[in-house]
Amino acid sequence: MVRALAKGAWVLGHTQKQGGSVLQSGARAEYIPSRITLALSTLYGRMAARAMGTLNSSHALIHYATLRPYAINEVIKRTLATFKHRAIVVDPAAGYSPQFIWLAEDLPQHDFIEVDREIVILDKIHRLEDAGITIPENFNLLAGDLETQTLPEILYNDSADICMANGTYVETSDFRDLLHYLRFNVLKPQGTVLAALPYEPGVRDLLQQHWMFRRFAGIPRGIISNIDVAVNMMVDAGYKNIRVYRLTELAKDLKHPIPNEVEIFVTGQTPV
Repeated sequence: MVRALAKGAWVLGHTQKQGGSVLQSGARAEYIPSRITLALSTLYGRMAARAMGTLNSSHALIHYATLRPYAINEVIKRTLATFKHRAIVVDPAAGYSPQFIWLAEDLPQHDFIEVDREIVILDKIHRLEDAGITIPENFNLLAGDLETQTLPEILYNDSADICMANGTYVETSDFRDLLHYLRFNVLKPQGTVLAALPYEPGVRDLLQQHWMFRRFAGIPRGIISNIDVAVNMMVDAGYKNIRVYRLTELAKDLKHPIPNEVEIFVTGQTPV
C-alpha cells in the first residue's frame, strides 16, 4: 500500500532523486582539488567539467559550480551566528556535496545531518572511507526515502533548526506547499528554512549558451522571475525575518570570481 504523505512533503522525495549534481561535483574536483572533492566526484563529471573549462563562454558556469558550496555554507554560518544554542542543520537531499563535512569541521558546536536514499548514503560513506577521510563526530549521514517516509521519522522524531530546501525541480506552487510543510512539521520554533531557487536571468543565459548545462541539470521548473516573487513566497508561507542572498554579492564577500547568477538563496524564520 502506498503511504500518503502530508501536502508538500513529497517534494523532498522528488528532489532526492534528481541527478543534477554530477557536473557540480566534477567541477569541484577539478577546480577545488582535495581528497574529499575527488572522492565525491565521478570520472564522467570531472571530464565534463574539464571540457567546459576549455570554453571561454563556460567560465561563469564553472565559477557558479565552484562557488555554490561556499556560498551555501556562508549563508548557513551567518544564520547560525544568530543562534545561542547548539543547532541541528539538515540537508534532506544531500547527494555528493562536501559542504556539510566542511561545516562540521569548522563549527563543532553545531550538528549537521545529511539525508538521502540508502544507495547514495552507503556509496558516500564508502567513498569517504576509501579516501581515508575522517567523518567529524557532529556530522551524520542518515538513509531514508522521502517518497515514503517523513523527514521527522528519519530524524528520529527530532526537528531541525535549519533545513535546506531546493526549488529547482518542482513548480512554484509545489514549492510553496513544501515551505508550509517544513514550517509546521520539520522546523523548530524560530527555525530557519534556506531555500535555493532558480533565478530567471541566469538560467535563461545558461540555457541559451550551454548545451551541457541542459544535459546535466535539465530545465529548472520553479524559476523565479524576480526577487519579489521569492520574498512573497516566503511571506505567504508564514515566515518572518526574510533575507535574500545573491550569488554575485556572496562571490564578492568571499573573494571568488563572479558566477552566472543561476539561483538565489532565501532564508525565512518560523514564528515562535
